[in-house]
Amino acid sequence: MGFIIICWIVMGALCALIALAKRRSSLGWFLLGCLFGPLALLFAAAMSAAPRTLYEPAHTLKTCPHCAETVKIQAVVCKHCGQHLGNVIENNPTQDQWNRELEKLPHRKASRWGSSPQPEKEGD
Repeated sequence: MGFIIICWIVMGALCALIALAKRRSSLGWFLLGCLFGPLALLFAAAMSAAPRTLYEPAHTLKTCPHCAETVKIQAVVCKHCGQHLGNVIENNPTQDQWNRELEKLPHRKASRWGSSPQPEKEGD
């Protein structure tokens, strides 16, 4: 009887080692190995490895607006056509840049109900 218990504990330890090598929870797999024995050992051997980094950006590529080819998101110049792609500051304007652009637009007077704004007349 003691031999069977030792075998199940060894299977739990093997499951924990396999899980540790695959970047999974070793304590959880140790408990599963102790409870389910050879079945848990088979599942531990068959499972895939966990992703290596959790903080990798979802989108690492962007599309060049000039040639429509994909380039790295950090790229400043397209490797396919050689055009300047801009950097983060150029692609994301600040509040002052937005305000300057909005000031260039013609001023419109909103109607009473807020729909269909009419251009402001010079005499108003």
